[in-house]
Amino acid sequence: MQKSTGAQTWGNYEEKIIADAEVAIMKHAQSRHIMKFIESFAFETDLCIVMKYYSGGNLRKQMETLKKMTFKERKRRCYKPFYQMLSALAYLHSLGIVHCDLKPENGFFDIEGNVRTGDYGLTQQKVILEYMPYI
Repeated sequence: MQKSTGAQTWGNYEEKIIADAEVAIMKHAQSRHIMKFIESFAFETDLCIVMKYYSGGNLRKQMETLKKMTFKERKRRCYKPFYQMLSALAYLHSLGIVHCDLKPENGFFDIEGNVRTGDYGLTQQKVILEYMPYI
């Protein structure tokens, strides 16, 4: 998987800032339920992000397959991916990171059927606010 973002105009500059933040988060946040970051590099005015490829498709594709199964079978098959996505979120939250674009298209299956979360373009660091006492 590769992402590419230009940096020539203001709009693209904003995209580059988002991509740079995504790279920083992916370098820092590595766990067994998060898409594996391999490297990033600049090519001319583009930032390229190289991620491990997961051949099992995404969660949206799996949901379409589940629709053809009985309720009992769907329920049984949902526990593992649901747990793994929650585990990834708990890990990100422990680092002060919020994934703001969690959806079925951002959950990727490896060949063994394990889910990895990805696409951190809208991820944000949580800001802890200190409140001023009322004067």
